[in-house]
Amino acid sequence: MKKALSLVLALSLLLALALPAAAEEGAEARLSAVTLAVKETLDLDTDAYSDFSGYPEENALAPLWYLDWYGDGGSLSVTAGEDGRILSYFRHDAAEYWDRGFQNPSFPEGGRDGAQKAAEAFLDKVLAANETVVFREDEGESLNQSSYYFRGTICLNGVPSPLGMRIEVRAADNCVMNFRRDDLASSYIGTVPSGQADVSAQRAGELLKELLTMRLEYSLNEDGRTASLRYLPNSRDDCYVDAHTGELVNLTEKRRALADGDKFYGYAEEMSANTAADAGGGAFLTEVEQSGVEKLSGVLSAKALDQKVRAVSELGLETYTLAESRFYLETAIADGGTDTGDVFAQLTYGKQDGEGGIWQKCVTVDARTGELESLWSGGPWNETLPRTVDRMAAREKAEAFLTRYWGEDFARCADYDNSALYGGDVPAEDVTTTEWYFIYARQENGYFFPDDQFSVSISALDGSVSGFQRREIPGVTFESAEGLVSASDALDAWFGTFTVDLGYLAVPVELDLSRPEYQPLAALGWNWFSALELGWSLTPDYDVQGVDAKTGQVIRSEPGSWGGLAYDDLEGSWAQTQIETLARYQVGFDGGSFAPGKALVQKDMVALLLSMQGYRYDPEDLEGAQADDLYRSAYRMGILTPEARSDDKILTRGETVKLLLDSAGYGPIARFQGIYRCSYADEASIPAAYYGYAALAQGLGVIQGDGGAFAAGRTATRAEAAAMIYNLLSYR
Repeated sequence: MKKALSLVLALSLLLALALPAAAEEGAEARLSAVTLAVKETLDLDTDAYSDFSGYPEENALAPLWYLDWYGDGGSLSVTAGEDGRILSYFRHDAAEYWDRGFQNPSFPEGGRDGAQKAAEAFLDKVLAANETVVFREDEGESLNQSSYYFRGTICLNGVPSPLGMRIEVRAADNCVMNFRRDDLASSYIGTVPSGQADVSAQRAGELLKELLTMRLEYSLNEDGRTASLRYLPNSRDDCYVDAHTGELVNLTEKRRALADGDKFYGYAEEMSANTAADAGGGAFLTEVEQSGVEKLSGVLSAKALDQKVRAVSELGLETYTLAESRFYLETAIADGGTDTGDVFAQLTYGKQDGEGGIWQKCVTVDARTGELESLWSGGPWNETLPRTVDRMAAREKAEAFLTRYWGEDFARCADYDNSALYGGDVPAEDVTTTEWYFIYARQENGYFFPDDQFSVSISALDGSVSGFQRREIPGVTFESAEGLVSASDALDAWFGTFTVDLGYLAVPVELDLSRPEYQPLAALGWNWFSALELGWSLTPDYDVQGVDAKTGQVIRSEPGSWGGLAYDDLEGSWAQTQIETLARYQVGFDGGSFAPGKALVQKDMVALLLSMQGYRYDPEDLEGAQADDLYRSAYRMGILTPEARSDDKILTRGETVKLLLDSAGYGPIARFQGIYRCSYADEASIPAAYYGYAALAQGLGVIQGDGGAFAAGRTATRAEAAAMIYNLLSYR
């Protein structure tokens, strides 16, 4: 009864207050009303707090209130609307729940299912009657996490909207600690349209399909040596079909027209000159250092490279000063970061104009030959500078530049017109542009291969080359251009991967500035704002890359290696539950198989231990650079020392327990002699080096014993290693 009376009082106070008059007076009454409404909504007991404050924010559309409670036990902050709707909630307790860290890893307290129920119960309190939430895909769980996080889309009248929310639930006790949501009242103008569509999804799909276009070109295959023809999707405008009128609306054009062409203002950092410290006397180079020095064999000096770069007159460096030079070795990422032997130099040139503006050109060249690799330019934005070079003249300059220095390679290329990427409709050029951009891609059998291309930009101010980059993949074999499926069949296959979805969309609308409620927006410089409209739009399958031009089959990208862990070979394993539970928390192997009965080798165990810290390895692909990376991480975390590395050594149960407990920080105490007792059946035969570990393993519940025995000398399996880790993580 007391809660009901307080809610009635809060609502009556809110209804009695009018804006803008209320914004000028009656702040105490307004704060009281909002506070009572918030407490009623959240069922708050605030007796434990010793201090409270609240203040309003009178924004353009919907006033907000910031409420803060403080006490010895913690604090609570709430953001609410004038009507008491909850927009954010943050609770801080003085007694925090800290992570246990790598030296004492464990499964999190509680579970995601219970946390989600707590989140749903909280949302039931704070959402309006016409609002529901659809949670986004499960973000997974990790070891030692103290909170669960949920993100979702707020639906209005049962229809998805652009509004989102985020909520944090403490794992230990399912207490909501943080909540934040988008505010409808301050983000959108107008009313929310009906959620009932008058236009069918089929009709909307037909209209939207007409906007889709594809281009046919060569794409490099995964082997890096062959290229196949594919139909690839072109960029398209953001469009939707109004669910009430059936009108096809181009949101991109609306935004462009209302935003009036926002301009990009370039920024150039101040230049700094290189300084080199003189080497001290008496030092000498080790063999490793001498080997590193030899990598620079044949590299030209910065002065010599500067002369070669300035000889390329098209770069327009006559008035520029060389400010900085840097040399670096190229590494091959695919080969584990090994040096390729190539050395590059980055030369930075600069000048100041008469108004204090700084102009830069950064040129990258082969440090042995001086051949141009790339170029970019930067300078201050100035609309008043005269544009002396039009697009036609700039194109002639770009092609003459490429012909002079890369004639043979450039002869295989053609203008990769940007219209190909926009379905034949190029966005209008900005008349104030300072650069003209061109791309020339290699052609084979009449089709483009954009992985091999030149990109050039020409300054509209002085006609110099302001940007350059060469992408080249030598030695590629191209499949024939015979037996291709039609463009319409490819488009049908691609369209079949979309869904036509109904939802509320943020649509920019021009403001009627004669209406008094929009005067605050006008005062802030707005001539448009967003409103919600109900519409049908296309949702793509983001894994789809294109359509195979030979087979007509949709091409999907390979699933990323950082998704959830899952295995195809656990059926019948005694450790299936333990292995699958670990996988839920991202502890385990990449590769899709676990091989639970396989003998455990050292690199397997190290990979399992590192997975508790977020590292992921496939034990069947742990050779060379990958294995080196695995062990470097293990050394850094103190799991083992470089001297102890033995990749393919088969581990015994005793060695496995030792490695596990050492990694968890128990090693120093496990090595004490004469202080432990354990009750394994083979207690008398446990080697002294493992006795302390055996006793701790029994006390921590890591192993229950093989028929009651510790069995220190028996070969361990992957399943046993997983079970030991599971048991350690379960210990509290």
